[in-house]
Amino acid sequence: MAATTLETSADHLALQLAYEPAVIELREARAALDSDTEARSLVERYQQTHLELATKQRAGDVLTDEQISVFQGLQASIQSHPTIRRLVEAEQDATAMLTAVAAEIDEHAGIDFTRLAARGGC
Repeated sequence: MAATTLETSADHLALQLAYEPAVIELREARAALDSDTEARSLVERYQQTHLELATKQRAGDVLTDEQISVFQGLQASIQSHPTIRRLVEAEQDATAMLTAVAAEIDEHAGIDFTRLAARGGC
């Protein structure tokens, strides 16, 4: 197969994937998160708290019950927030769909495309 034919096939696959319902939902869920200031603020607070607590632990500090409780409260808020839940579910659905596509490529190419593509260089 000539490189241009392969590139054309890859372009066609990418275009088809862009119109898959799981990919469309993922884009829409990301856009919903981007426009939801409450959800974005919650994610930022969670990430900042996680970073602060991880830094303390690496420094050898013991986390207080209050710090752990605050972090767990943020986790619970994130897990129950509808916009964030939508994004997580959309990511899971898109990952499942792309895994199935990679398995098809593996089968047709006769190689483990996923593992080969994951390698970082020589």
